[in-house]
Amino acid sequence: MKKILLITEKRSITESLLSEIMNENDEMFVGAEIWVCNLNYGSAPIYEYPKDVKYKEYPKTNDLKLKWNPNFSVMNKDKGNFNFDNLLVKQATKRGDFNQHFDALILCQDCDYAGAFFASSFLELVYGDDYEGNFGKVFYLEYFNMSEIYKGFYDNQKEKRERFITRSNAGKFLKFFQYNFNFNSSMFLSEILVKLNIKTDINISKYELQLIHILFDDKKIEKFMVGKNKELTDINILELMTNYIGSGKYKDIYNGGIGGVATRMKIVKNMFERGFLKREGKVLLRTKLGYDFFKLLNKRTFDIDLPFRVNSWVREVEEGKDNYGKVEKYIYNFFVEQKRKNRKM
Repeated sequence: MKKILLITEKRSITESLLSEIMNENDEMFVGAEIWVCNLNYGSAPIYEYPKDVKYKEYPKTNDLKLKWNPNFSVMNKDKGNFNFDNLLVKQATKRGDFNQHFDALILCQDCDYAGAFFASSFLELVYGDDYEGNFGKVFYLEYFNMSEIYKGFYDNQKEKRERFITRSNAGKFLKFFQYNFNFNSSMFLSEILVKLNIKTDINISKYELQLIHILFDDKKIEKFMVGKNKELTDINILELMTNYIGSGKYKDIYNGGIGGVATRMKIVKNMFERGFLKREGKVLLRTKLGYDFFKLLNKRTFDIDLPFRVNSWVREVEEGKDNYGKVEKYIYNFFVEQKRKNRKM
């Protein structure tokens, strides 16, 4: 019996693709046993930070290390058809569950950096760098429109493979930046949280830090909320984050914005949990605790173009440029003065 390994990013992609396969009399799939691994369904990777941190050596960057949850979700094709309510039939708890002969590998990811990066990282973990050599055939699919994806299953595989590799490299670079920014942020900004007895998540993301600098600096908030009601509300904070263009240097290249559509509300929620904002009716008030935290930040921890600068680096990596040295220098300069300021607290 032929065996096919299908790696997707989410269950909805799996169900859509398998529905298309069921409706086609394709020789490759007839009588085949299809194993499916959904990478965000019971197998999410976690970041593994260095355990022997020497404070005096930081700020610095570390190689990106991923540790995968061993419970890879494996789905198996029923001999009659696919029952989408009962697809999960086995928990593969060892790499050996994947170390068998598959006649084909099908990769179907969202067309973004994270999807390609996590898929390639997973394959390299299980099969090594030359993962393609473990399969009879490898197919790269792009999740734009599911109704069209199967029709073009065999088309342009060389171009799709190249795009997958390019996005994977860019995704690795972006995760490298986030990994090291968060690691240094957790180290140095957590000292301010401890100083102010704020018992919340010690990691302050680049976007939350960006918003703190804007909301608690009266000159900045006047600049970025021109024409708005001076009273803060959920709506005008989200508008600020959505329409933010920084210095304007990148506005002709990239869409503006602090955070993504899915993360902006969480960023604001974090500021409530830390006690930096409070609500009075529909109005949001900045608290003394928020101002106290802001006053302990070094001014170099505000980069007016941070979201767009990182995006421009990622685009350059897609084009083949090595920007890891830029990240190392940037991370050091971003946090080093904060470290010195912390010593005086």
